[in-house]
Amino acid sequence: MSMISVLMTAYNCEKYIAQAIDSILQQTFTDFEFIILNDGSTDRTLDIIQSYKDNKIKLINDGKLGYYAAKKRLINEAKGEYIAIMDGDDICDKERLEIEYNFLKTNADFGLVGTNANWINSEGEQFGKGFNFDFSPEELKCRLLFLNCFVHTSVLMRKSVLDKHQLNYKEIAGEDFDLWIQIAKHAKIKNIAKPMIQYRIHSNNMVHSNWYKLNDGLKQIIFEQLDFYFPNQFTSEGKEAYFGLVNFERKNDISSLENIIKVISQMLQSNSETKHFDDFLLRKIIQERWFKKIVRLQTYSSEVLILHKKMKNVLNISKTPTQYVFEFILRVNVLFKKQVIKLN
Repeated sequence: MSMISVLMTAYNCEKYIAQAIDSILQQTFTDFEFIILNDGSTDRTLDIIQSYKDNKIKLINDGKLGYYAAKKRLINEAKGEYIAIMDGDDICDKERLEIEYNFLKTNADFGLVGTNANWINSEGEQFGKGFNFDFSPEELKCRLLFLNCFVHTSVLMRKSVLDKHQLNYKEIAGEDFDLWIQIAKHAKIKNIAKPMIQYRIHSNNMVHSNWYKLNDGLKQIIFEQLDFYFPNQFTSEGKEAYFGLVNFERKNDISSLENIIKVISQMLQSNSETKHFDDFLLRKIIQERWFKKIVRLQTYSSEVLILHKKMKNVLNISKTPTQYVFEFILRVNVLFKKQVIKLN
């Protein structure tokens, strides 16, 4: 039996899949099986996969299973002690599996490890800042309350954690995010502070082609997480308000800000009793999300300044230099608006 099962779904990725397969076959760690599921591709994807004669590759070609069914099938097919995820359009560093395996092997209390990632476009050119989630395990757990902190194709999971708690992908947009949350309930999680994935962003990405579906899935995932860690604490209205710190594009009126403050106060009070999360880290991350929310307001008023002060009292932690600058700008804007009103 191989130590690692590398799992890849492939659908109409003829332009990129050879690079993805090569990056796995060229790994410095060699004790792995490579299971590729062709999910009913209609281009040359299947031909390219079949052109490889490497004994590590196991091809599943049972027609069109569908996005979620294909991912679940692969998890069920895995025989290794660890499961690595790969997509047919990304490229991974040749030392990825070795570094991640060594980490999990020497840290038995961890169930998931990922890495940072660079962004590449459809032509393989690097751009932007990439994904950087270099936080402590405790902070990562807190941040999962608001956003996905793992690059899907960078992760290595301990299969025994999945088996023991019967974990697999759910049929929900954001299924990877949900799985990381489920793992974090039972084991520690970690990101290695090195970009070991070239994550390709192009028009056919799930995140681009299914944004509204993904946003609905994200809401469901977040709400279920709140129910798990803070049972019977929040009303439907409260959860909707909390989601304003997840999706910053939601309405930014005074009542929504007031509701956010109310929910956060409840959350911090509950956590002081359950201690599911590190109190300081949770407050710090909420403060970050709050500032990002406020920055997106189109207008500033004395009411906003009052609510901002109220949230400061709820959080009761020091601000970063950047937050001090923003607060100064907020005060100046409010003062300027008052002067304009007087002049008129």
